[in-house]
Amino acid sequence: MTGEFAPYSGESLPNGGVMTELVSGIFQQLGYPVSVAYLPWKRGYQKTLSGTFSATFPYSFNPERAREMHYSAPLRSSPVHLFVHVAAPPSATTAQALQGLRLCTALGYNLFPPIEEALKRQLIELITVREMDSCVRMMENRRADAIFLSATAGWHLIEREAGSRRNYRMLSTPIHTVREYLLVSKRYPGGAELIDRFNAELARQIDSGRYRQLMDKHRIDAPP
Repeated sequence: MTGEFAPYSGESLPNGGVMTELVSGIFQQLGYPVSVAYLPWKRGYQKTLSGTFSATFPYSFNPERAREMHYSAPLRSSPVHLFVHVAAPPSATTAQALQGLRLCTALGYNLFPPIEEALKRQLIELITVREMDSCVRMMENRRADAIFLSATAGWHLIEREAGSRRNYRMLSTPIHTVREYLLVSKRYPGGAELIDRFNAELARQIDSGRYRQLMDKHRIDAPP
């Protein structure tokens, strides 16, 4: 199971996006029949947790998930940036200058330590919506100031929803470096062994150059 997270996963993307093609290819190499469902992140996570789906991806790490899920080796790694509307407060020029911003994210997305710290100190307002598409529309309507995503995902989302990058800027200093994983529920029979087999094949594809070829094909610069 996965969700809409272009250009990494998405029902309308070629082969479901680079992460979908990677994960599907690994399971096929291991001899498993593969069927991919695309659901809202929160619902898909719960269905994976209950065992309806064998696995879900791509997810970043947090302690709550780690109590419930087995994590694979990293599927990719990339810096996370703030994307700010040009009408946001002038002080929003560095990743440290979060105070006063209205940040938008979607249900099921991780917040990352700098965002959690700013929330704890009541420096920012966090707006949570069902899908990330709505965050860009809220920035367009001036009901939100910023989103936080990898450079590739952030610009892809803004260009798709706003039509161009003209009214946006990406802060050059990352707020976090994220690693994303395949998750298997600890309730799933044989889940730990499934993760071990998956990790071994992922490592083989990285060593063989297959992983890099796949990233290049999708024009993704993301070492695991």
